[in-house]
Amino acid sequence: MSRTSTAPTGGADPVLDTQTDSGLLILTLNRGDEGNPLNLAVLKHLHQAIEDATNAPEIRAILLRSDSDMFCIGMDLAALLSDKSDRGGDLRESIEAYSAVLTGIYASPKPVVCMLSGEVRAGGVGLVCACDVVVATAETTIALTEVLFGLVPANVLPYLLGLRVSPQKARYLVLTAKTVESDEALRIGLIDEIEGRETMNRRLRTLVRQLMRSSPEALSEAKRLTRDMLWQDLDTSKESAIRALEHLANDPKVLEGIRAFREG
Repeated sequence: MSRTSTAPTGGADPVLDTQTDSGLLILTLNRGDEGNPLNLAVLKHLHQAIEDATNAPEIRAILLRSDSDMFCIGMDLAALLSDKSDRGGDLRESIEAYSAVLTGIYASPKPVVCMLSGEVRAGGVGLVCACDVVVATAETTIALTEVLFGLVPANVLPYLLGLRVSPQKARYLVLTAKTVESDEALRIGLIDEIEGRETMNRRLRTLVRQLMRSSPEALSEAKRLTRDMLWQDLDTSKESAIRALEHLANDPKVLEGIRAFREG
């Protein structure tokens, strides 16, 4: 296993811990004691790590987690209170960087697994919704709290609305700022699995092994198709499916995989 840590300028404690283990990139938000606020430094490091993993053939999957039960409280609101003359420019850069991180996670050809064991708030919900597989403990709670202080989770909505929950449920969660417990989060689709604390690591190992057994090309194509079909009409989606299957079925590696599967 190799391991690196990234820190903002000035020698502060690392904001993102990065490890690789047998094709798995493990990204750990490293300031759980502060709520892992998504400031510009964190977002830039996170975006770069995901981009590097996307372009690295040896990386087969990505795991996103926190170093504590507090997964993420969302965007660092200190930027809104800054007296700096360029506050507006800094704020816009942070908002754009957050959007880029969500896009990077969702559009990456590598499957992205998210591990939760506690609180997820505001912009942290966007990180969760952009991931492909979300495994949480029973203690996990999720809330979109932006309206409480006059904001709207605008960047979160594309990954919440229609992807994770129904449009009306998304509106309900945003308007009420309700804290959703793990059982309800599973029922409405905010998370995919609930696992006990003592069995979480074993479940994650099993899940990663399953992903590693699959064809990287097939996983990438599955993510692309599910992304594209979301915004296509039925006829266009059907044609996209035909082209994708035709392409994969003519790949020698796929044919070899089918042959090996049939032979046990």
